[in-house]
Amino acid sequence: MARSVPALADMTQRQLRDIRNQLPDADVSGDSDYAIRANAVSGVAQGLYNDQSWILRQIFPDTADHDWLVRQRGDD
Repeated sequence: MARSVPALADMTQRQLRDIRNQLPDADVSGDSDYAIRANAVSGVAQGLYNDQSWILRQIFPDTADHDWLVRQRGDD
């Protein structure tokens, strides 16, 4: 079961598009305050997506990491 994790640039562009739709006069250029905030939020969101993908892989024995399998088995 593959999960599609959006690229950092795509997440940032979506946020900037939403800001532009809500605030047509907003400056969303590359060095604007909105762009910097959108990049920061996108970075955090991408980290959460990656964590979710890792957790999903650990659910199934055929995709789980060896250390996780040992822990699940109870051989700490």
